[in-house]
Amino acid sequence: MESEIKYIGIDSLDEIEASELKSLVERNMPKVERHLSKHQKETTSAKTRVSVKKVNHGDKKKHFLIKMYVASTVGKFEVEHSDWDLARTVHKVFESMTNILKKDLKLKE
Repeated sequence: MESEIKYIGIDSLDEIEASELKSLVERNMPKVERHLSKHQKETTSAKTRVSVKKVNHGDKKKHFLIKMYVASTVGKFEVEHSDWDLARTVHKVFESMTNILKKDLKLKE
């Protein structure tokens, strides 16, 4: 199962941050897909939307807000986190998403 990933607000990031975001999302997405594929009756792909907002605080400080929305035949799931570090924020988003999927999909069994 391959997810369709749509990025919103990625143009607010510089090239390095944008490539880091895409790399981290593509590396962590199989975990989410694995949880979804266990419970899907069909092999249709999940639609994923990753929205990112960067707020600059002075010259060097940047604050990132990332929202992730996943829609599949199993259900619709949404999480968001914010932090000063992009990689840590993406990690928190995926950790929350996998926890929500584990919990909600277990209840649907």
